[in-house]
Amino acid sequence: GLVDLSSKLSLSGGTMTGNLTGKAVTLAPDTAGKLTIRLTTNAANDGRILLRSDTTDKVDIQANGASYFNGGNVGIGEPSPAAPLHVEHSSGTAYNGAAEILESLIVSNKAGTDDSGVNNVASIGLHVADGATSQGFINYVRTGNNTGKFTFTQRTAASTYAEAMQITNDGKVGIGSTNTPSNTLDIGSGNLMLANQSELRSRDSSGNEKTIVRVNSSNQLEYGWSGAGDVKFMGGGSYTERMRVDTDGTVQIGNIRMNAVSSNSQIEAGNVHFKVGAGIWMSGSSSLDLQLQVP
Repeated sequence: GLVDLSSKLSLSGGTMTGNLTGKAVTLAPDTAGKLTIRLTTNAANDGRILLRSDTTDKVDIQANGASYFNGGNVGIGEPSPAAPLHVEHSSGTAYNGAAEILESLIVSNKAGTDDSGVNNVASIGLHVADGATSQGFINYVRTGNNTGKFTFTQRTAASTYAEAMQITNDGKVGIGSTNTPSNTLDIGSGNLMLANQSELRSRDSSGNEKTIVRVNSSNQLEYGWSGAGDVKFMGGGSYTERMRVDTDGTVQIGNIRMNAVSSNSQIEAGNVHFKVGAGIWMSGSSSLDLQLQVP
């Protein structure tokens, strides 16, 4: 039965030791007789600590079983936690992407050794709602010795999950495809959408940003190159040049050069062929001097 030690034992400092065989120790310090702290076991040789708020268990720590903290926010290195789990540390080490990072939190999967464990994963799950739960996962997947890749997966239906994005260890990004990306950005399906007046850009040989394509505020497609160089069009299954627009507006298609600035266009070499039914016309008041030679 219960024994009231307060009338039999007075302890001020020091240590009290002893053995309790098959019994739990219950402490009720200054809580109007409430049993707020229990030191017990849940099986042979398995220790257990229970902490109560009034008559409700809020903290359960088990040596060999499920433990939980349900009394409020938990701080590790933080006396005033601002979230259910608040991990705090202080480090003045500057970020260096080429060195091992001093972690604030580690999620580890230790399965695998040298030359094994490919496709093993360490994952963080994000859940929203307590029914028809929305789920997302941030994963790091082992791809070989000392290498891996990030993947981002999510729930898409009751029992369906899909990978949305991955980042390989050499910095390639794949979106909408489960295949390992072979380019810096690899889009498996869908479209690449730019807002109006947003631009697709590239750097020139000096590192300056230049525009390649955009849609202006008048909804006109502007395609070309804002750098100091010609625009070349390739085709025929190779990098062979088929057409060029010079910086002065001259258009060259094969052997034909048409200057948009001067009053003259010329054929530098070769011939221009007209099919039957084709026509030549002009507008304005200028005269046209055209000579045709029929073989």
